[in-house]
Amino acid sequence: MAEDDREEKLELLRRAVDEVDVLQAIYGGSHDDEDAASSVRVVSPSPSHFERLRLLLEDGDSGASAALATAAAVDVPQLDVDMRVPIGLALGEEEDGNSCGATIQFHLPSGYPENAATIALISLDALRRSYRDEIAKKLNERAAESAASSQEAMLDIIDYLKELVSHFVECDAMNAADQTVVNEGKDTSTAWGRRWIWVHHITNTSRCKSIVEEARELNLRGYLKPGYPGIVLIEGNGVDCDTFVTFIKGNKSRPGGFGRNWGHHVRGHIEPAENVLPDGEFRELDEDLAVLANICRDCLLEDEFKEYVLQHKG
Repeated sequence: MAEDDREEKLELLRRAVDEVDVLQAIYGGSHDDEDAASSVRVVSPSPSHFERLRLLLEDGDSGASAALATAAAVDVPQLDVDMRVPIGLALGEEEDGNSCGATIQFHLPSGYPENAATIALISLDALRRSYRDEIAKKLNERAAESAASSQEAMLDIIDYLKELVSHFVECDAMNAADQTVVNEGKDTSTAWGRRWIWVHHITNTSRCKSIVEEARELNLRGYLKPGYPGIVLIEGNGVDCDTFVTFIKGNKSRPGGFGRNWGHHVRGHIEPAENVLPDGEFRELDEDLAVLANICRDCLLEDEFKEYVLQHKG
């Protein structure tokens, strides 16, 4: 049984090392070279340790090398691999398209590929954080699927990453084009707007975080009141306000929103609006509705609060 277990560990480790070798052959380059479009680097274990491990595995038929390789496998609980890859984007009528870069880290646990890799998306050009979070989630789901069938995941993950990025960039471009049509004829560069969004409830911590991040990336000011009901008050450039509303309504191309079954309502659409909310970043408040009510009273928005939150006028 011990011999079988040793052979299994060696075989799994050999498969992981072989996959890293393939990645280096395809995306090779010095990770320290900032001008390199792509690179692959094993960060754990050290490069010298990894090279020694590779040589031991290549000479694994001899008893001495096999024993050393087994010991090395025990000493390496996981392989950490950093990659930088270019992602071609075919946009518009340009055949060559554009490209963006992604930095991704693979954590390969002992027993990979039978045990799932975990993926961290370190950086991704051209897409906002809410998209990056959604992509990272999908990549880890894909890695779990690969482990269920004991399949190497890294090459598939890279291809899937390129597919997801192209999809979200295309959807972003389509949303921007749709918004241009909606705002045609308006002075959208200076129009200041305010939106009151009512949701039956906002209790999910990750959803609250996503709402705050999206509002900040759009340079909107305002507040999120979580709990029952959920209230979002935003103020800023009218086009950015509409972009945020599209996000929070949610659809397949805009992760992080609520979807049609969440009872969201844009109850207040004020444009042009006066700039009345305090300068500063969008932030999350306490669940107590009185906190938002006090802010609105101080900002002379008490009437709007009554109409769009308490749902009565006067």
